[in-house]
Amino acid sequence: MGTVRSVEVDGDELLIRRWIRRKRIALNSIRRIESLKRDMLTHEENYLLLTLKDGRVFPLGELDRGFSVAETKLRATFSPFDPHWMAVLEGAPPGLRQLIWERNG
Repeated sequence: MGTVRSVEVDGDELLIRRWIRRKRIALNSIRRIESLKRDMLTHEENYLLLTLKDGRVFPLGELDRGFSVAETKLRATFSPFDPHWMAVLEGAPPGLRQLIWERNG
């Protein structure tokens, strides 16, 4: 899973930066949002996995710069989106994906 260094909200898009690469993701291209907890040997990190309509998956880690603002935008845009997803994830074993939101149709 590639590490996202930062994520920014730009209107109805997310700007994801990995190293020197940049990717704009239109919020209306997101088809599924899942959560995932990874055991990173020294710590555990929680992720939101954004699956786009073309099947690509972009992970957003809770330690990524701008994660909190991006998560707030996702929760406001996609309903229902459990605001306590991270607490639910803490009780799950590492590696288990949990569906948060999926576009119908």
